[in-house]
Amino acid sequence: MYKHKIITILFLLACSFLASSFVAAANGPDKQTLAMIEALKQVKKQNTATYKNVDTYINYKLLTSESISPHRSKFSDKQVNKFTTLFEALIRAVAYPQSSAFYEEAKTTYQPAEINGDVAVVISETTIEKEDFEMEIGYQWTKTNGEWLLSDLLIDEDSLVKDYQNQFGRIIEKEGVDGLIKKVEVKLAETEAENKKQ
Repeated sequence: MYKHKIITILFLLACSFLASSFVAAANGPDKQTLAMIEALKQVKKQNTATYKNVDTYINYKLLTSESISPHRSKFSDKQVNKFTTLFEALIRAVAYPQSSAFYEEAKTTYQPAEINGDVAVVISETTIEKEDFEMEIGYQWTKTNGEWLLSDLLIDEDSLVKDYQNQFGRIIEKEGVDGLIKKVEVKLAETEAENKKQ
């Protein structure tokens, strides 16, 4: 359950609040991770400003395109544009508020970043005592135009992007690309309607 509450991301995200002393372009992966988590804690439903703060730490172009990369030949350019736009919106609608609640409850310790060229991973051990819950989360950062931006999450060493690739592949095989896009559209509409009620 918690795997899909983090994205993020998600899952995973720094802001002009507590993290405002950091400058994104100057941060290494370690500081980016801490700042992103603080940004997520500040997220409020339907608050555009707090969402935009988290956006600055995520490479959505890479995250959304990689999620369909094994199936790219089945998409037209128009379908790619529609899907990536919808999928980004869905990630924001689902992951941001749920991750905010998750990190408010969680206790987390971090290991120093492992950097290999333009890719870095920060491993954390996250626990929620009242749920008897423990998880290892890896925040994968890719250096893009001099900035470290989140490109994947590793949940107990499993790539969230690869999980998406597998899920989307199964849907495409059964329902085609248009079927996948329709599912994302429906899920986004349902999520946005639910968020407005809360």
